[in-house]
Amino acid sequence: MIQYLSFIATSLDGNIADISGGIDWLIDPKINIQNEDYGYEEFFESIDCMVMGKNSFLKILEFPNYPYGNKKIWVLSKNDIQIPSNLKEFVFHFAGSILELDQKLIKEGNTKRVYVDGGKVITSYILLKLLKEITITTIPVLIGEGIPLWTLNPGNLISLKVLSNKLYENGFLKTTYAIL
Repeated sequence: MIQYLSFIATSLDGNIADISGGIDWLIDPKINIQNEDYGYEEFFESIDCMVMGKNSFLKILEFPNYPYGNKKIWVLSKNDIQIPSNLKEFVFHFAGSILELDQKLIKEGNTKRVYVDGGKVITSYILLKLLKEITITTIPVLIGEGIPLWTLNPGNLISLKVLSNKLYENGFLKTTYAIL
C-alpha cells in the first residue's frame, strides 16, 4: 500500500500563498533561521515521488533553481501543460483522476511514499481518504487575503491526531498530524 504524505507551510491565518500566489513571506529574513530547513530535507529524502497540481508546478518553475532534482513528479491537470525539456525525464503530466493515478502507482509497484503538494490537491487526497499524514509548519506571519491551504466545503469534518510538535526559536511551529 502506498503512503501519501504532505509537508507544507502556512501563515498563521492559514494561507499557503498571498492573493497573487506569491510565497516571498516564507523566506522573510526577519523571521527565517538561516541554514534551517525545518525537517524538509529529511522528509524529502524519504519519499519516492511527488504529486502536485498544475499551479504548484508552475510556481516551482519560477524559482531560480529547480528544487526537486531527479525526483519523479506527477503533475495533475485536466488541461495540457508545458513541461520544460530538461525536466521531461522526471516530470509527467497526468490528466486522469487521483484514484487512477493511485492505481497506476500501485501497478508499477515501486512507489511506497508519495509527497502530495498544493492546497487543492492535498484537500482532494484528504477527501478521498488517501492522505494519511500531514506536516504543517505554521509561520508566525499574517498575510491577510491569500490562498488557503484548505478548500473544504461546509459539512466536511476531518479528524486529525497530533503525532508531534516542534517549536523553533523564531516561532515556527511544525506539527505532524495523522488524518483519521
